[in-house]
Amino acid sequence: MARYEFKKFIIAAKRNLSLRKRIKQCQQAEDVIYLAKELGFNIINKDLEEDHLLSDFNTWIHKSKISPIKKNI
Repeated sequence: MARYEFKKFIIAAKRNLSLRKRIKQCQQAEDVIYLAKELGFNIINKDLEEDHLLSDFNTWIHKSKISPIKKNI
């Protein structure tokens, strides 16, 4: 059940800029787990340690950003 919750959390982060910002502020895995639980996702440390998506997720979170809108004058 927790692994399913972890995947739902990843999907939520991909779709939500403010959640990505909050995740970037997390200093360690426990902070991410606390944030997820605060938002209603039931994930555990084992999910973070074992899931190969974690490295992809971390890479994606740190590389993702929204570019400013460019105005053509």
